[in-house]
Amino acid sequence: MPGTISTVGLRATDDCVQLNYLKWIALYEKELPFQTFLPIPPDAIDQRRHNLVQEEGPPQVIEDIRGRENEFHLDVHGFQFFQHASALQGGSLYDKAAIKGIYLQEFAKFLQDNLDGADHIVVFDWRLRKATMNEKAGRLMDYTDKLQRVGPTPRVHVDCTDAGLMRRIESHCGKKAWKLLRGRVRMINMWRPVGAPIVDCPLALCDGRSYPNEGIVGVNMHKPGFLGVSGAATYREGMKWYYMNRQQDDEPVVFKNFDSDETVTPLTLHTAFYQSSIPPHSAPRESIEARALVFTDPLGEESVDIRVELDE
Repeated sequence: MPGTISTVGLRATDDCVQLNYLKWIALYEKELPFQTFLPIPPDAIDQRRHNLVQEEGPPQVIEDIRGRENEFHLDVHGFQFFQHASALQGGSLYDKAAIKGIYLQEFAKFLQDNLDGADHIVVFDWRLRKATMNEKAGRLMDYTDKLQRVGPTPRVHVDCTDAGLMRRIESHCGKKAWKLLRGRVRMINMWRPVGAPIVDCPLALCDGRSYPNEGIVGVNMHKPGFLGVSGAATYREGMKWYYMNRQQDDEPVVFKNFDSDETVTPLTLHTAFYQSSIPPHSAPRESIEARALVFTDPLGEESVDIRVELDE
């Protein structure tokens, strides 16, 4: 891998850092990559919490899109920044009932208003994150406690693979799944800062057109009551990375983890990253993210259906 990169022409708020990627090892030819968040019985033969091996990629430019947000679009780049304030602010975003009754309903309404063909929406997950929390691979945590904040994920990934998406649909849509799969299927995230503007550990997003999807490796994610499949990315040359400098809580980014429409960009890799320079005494990054399945009825037979059905 090349070890240096030209920084000529970069803006002061652009950055150049090394991101963490999955390192392909011979073990993965024998067993799938995995990570477990479940307690392991002390008498179990295999005490591993994960078998993931990471490696740093070469220095890569992360461009600040502040001031040119309108150049980026969900179906072209795989992500898009919006102006959208939430009715919940500050401490209200640590109230589980308020998140479920207000914030997630806002999210669903946002998708209905801003996505074409959002006929059936299932909001299925949300999570709070804080930069002071340790997010080591395989760290034991209680995923049933939604108010337990987790750390940022400093590994290039996508939240689901094709197999992981099918498990989600089967879990949340049951017998109706076969009908929903006739049309366009999307998994959409909304990621939003909580409180102060983010100056520590922002979210970087990769232009989905700049990465070949065959570089994504499925990772079995063992969580209470559900076996998911996320996608870990191996490094490939030519990737184009972006972030928003000092992103505010009314500037959420919406991005794809999956889109069945083959005429558009299907997903965007993403990762938290540690900036090369952080102002002293900066507030730790806090954020909230929510995820939804979005289905398009190809025949227009169904009335709009919005549900919040959480993994809890």
